[in-house]
Amino acid sequence: MQYLSLGINALSGEVPRELGLLTDLRLLSLAGNNFSGPLPSELGSLSRLTQIYFNSAGVSGPIPASFANLRSLERVWASDNGLTGKIPDFVGNWSNLISLRFQGNSFQGPIPPSLYNLTLLNDLRISDLSNGSSSLDFLREMKSLSTLVLRNNNISGVVPSYFGEFQSLLLLDLSFNNLTGRIPNSIFNHSSLTNLFLGNNKLIGGLPFQKSPSLPNIDLSYNELSGSFPSWIRPQNLQLNLVSNNFTIEGSNRSALPSGLNCLQRNFPCNRGRSLYSSFAVKCGGPESRSSDQTVYERENEPLGPATYYVTNTQRWAVSNAGLHVDNNSPDYIITSPTQFTNTLDSELFQTSRISAGSLRYYGLSLENGNYTVRLQFAESVIPSTRTWKSLGRRVFDIYDGTTTEERTIVYRRRGD
Repeated sequence: MQYLSLGINALSGEVPRELGLLTDLRLLSLAGNNFSGPLPSELGSLSRLTQIYFNSAGVSGPIPASFANLRSLERVWASDNGLTGKIPDFVGNWSNLISLRFQGNSFQGPIPPSLYNLTLLNDLRISDLSNGSSSLDFLREMKSLSTLVLRNNNISGVVPSYFGEFQSLLLLDLSFNNLTGRIPNSIFNHSSLTNLFLGNNKLIGGLPFQKSPSLPNIDLSYNELSGSFPSWIRPQNLQLNLVSNNFTIEGSNRSALPSGLNCLQRNFPCNRGRSLYSSFAVKCGGPESRSSDQTVYERENEPLGPATYYVTNTQRWAVSNAGLHVDNNSPDYIITSPTQFTNTLDSELFQTSRISAGSLRYYGLSLENGNYTVRLQFAESVIPSTRTWKSLGRRVFDIYDGTTTEERTIVYRRRGD
């Protein structure tokens, strides 16, 4: 047997160690299951494997040391699991890799410098490393990359100018790191880059004077950028998120971008010292709605995209979105469900929802000083309440309240479960 795919079958229990006896395997897929426990070390005997997929498989623990024997690997997808420990140095010896995905696990940093050897990669995705400080030096010779996602990995240093030499690069996501310095002009003038996400870093300086017309989506929110705006920010097909920076927004700058950006710079300067409101309610992704307790939820169904923001005309509240559904050719940032939700008198509130591939932030503006109660309401509109494998999903996400760095992890299952 050379090809074995067990994907999307709701299989449970531990991964059978007997799979290690199938030494002629070229492809093994365990993805989309409900396994538990560690990866068996016996899989390290599958030295002819070129593809292994165990993303969203439910496995946990460190990558076995025996995987150092898997030197023929070309594709490794291992995202959305409970993998722990550090990414092993021996991954750098998988020199035939063209795709490596280690997103959404519990790995510790840093990113091993040995990955420098993976010069054939065209798809590299590593995210959510805890502890340890990484650099980007290991990327210098990966000139075949088309997708590079290194989000939330405690990466320090500057954004390298050599990215301009990566002629196939389409997506660059270095958001939620500790990058400093200025953004190289070579990135904005890249001929193939279409999506740039550098939000939530410590970047300084201004925007470059020129930008490639092939780069329509740019997220630079939550940095320390400043200065005035160049002429390229005016095209209608451009999405540019500059929320929470230090830009000077007056005169011609004020009309160059969607209105309200001045209210969303650092320290939120609009109406500072004036207390206009004491509450607000938002119908995320839908039209205005009144609940059973007579709360009016204002509409929030603007066409947000991968790098956008919206401020209400009254400057009462705002929303900012950043993130791209990487493998979805027609992403949608609002979902609609005809489901009648139980355990609530306000089912219609949950029939439209705002979704985001990265970060979604709401802001209360011009509020009176004081203590507030924040009420977040959720209902499951995608994972069905049926007795099939489709109902086994769960959601894990973090909520930040904007006044503290405390991270609150929410595990959310279907309403009523």
